[in-house]
Amino acid sequence: MFAKEIKRFIEIVDKGSLNLAAKYLNISQPAISNSVKILEKKYNTRLFERNPKGLILTEEGKILYKYALNLIDQEKNTLVELKNIKIKQNRKILRIGSGIAWNMLIFPSFFTKVIYDDSIQYNFKYGVETILLPELKEDKIDLVFGIEPNFRLLDPIMEYYPFLKIKQIFYAKSTHKIHESKNPINELNKYPLLSWSEKSYDLRGLYNFYKINKIKRSNVGIETSSLSLGISTARKSDYLLVLPDLLKSDLKLLGLLPLNIDPLETNTSGLIIKQSNLNKNYIKKFLIQLLNNLMEDNNIKNKLSKNILEFKSSIL
Repeated sequence: MFAKEIKRFIEIVDKGSLNLAAKYLNISQPAISNSVKILEKKYNTRLFERNPKGLILTEEGKILYKYALNLIDQEKNTLVELKNIKIKQNRKILRIGSGIAWNMLIFPSFFTKVIYDDSIQYNFKYGVETILLPELKEDKIDLVFGIEPNFRLLDPIMEYYPFLKIKQIFYAKSTHKIHESKNPINELNKYPLLSWSEKSYDLRGLYNFYKINKIKRSNVGIETSSLSLGISTARKSDYLLVLPDLLKSDLKLLGLLPLNIDPLETNTSGLIIKQSNLNKNYIKKFLIQLLNNLMEDNNIKNKLSKNILEFKSSIL
């Protein structure tokens, strides 16, 4: 393909001089002159004319220069494609399961700051943690982020690491009548409740809440694992829903306000993972970046669990 000679020919044209091209390529002038001779012999034509101002391309030389540039571009594109194929073959896929608070608040902020790494592809699955846990056990997901009570009965091969302190609170649309009540806790059972899952943390916390406060339990009108459906329904109806206090600012923008009622319960929210997965370097790298981001976030760091630094040190 005469690749070496073609590249030298391009430099001669770009520099306008054999001497300047030779200096740029760090080769002797006879060597670069010989490259021109090889090409002229190959194509049986003169490529340059000499004049007092330097080298001038012949018409044939102009044609060769045009195609030479195309050849170089094709070579570069080929090398890029080959590199991308190798990257894809070696790329690690990190499969992340995420509950409500992490999906809505933590990860959108994190991924605007995280340094892109083309050796890792992130696959996200949003859902109620009790649905995600069986997939973690079956190795369909590498790690799950969510709320503590769902992790109290874990498979022995799994571990839970608390990262954040979470309060569960009631929300209703801003125009809901319950906001006008002087004692909204006594009005709760007048309105239907939206639940994320029958086995999820919100119902356990709710049942304890009703029992402690000695009030009749609200009826669950809708059960769904879709956050968008739950929020949309609550915005357009009298449904009440329970979500973490971390989401208060985001939900306010959507027209959902917290009720003037004490939190249902305080939990932690964090990571559940198989111990064997903590030995994988790409997972440790992701977790360290995530923890650093949490500790630097002014909206989050005051809610961090005390043992987060201990966990970070353990995986370094």
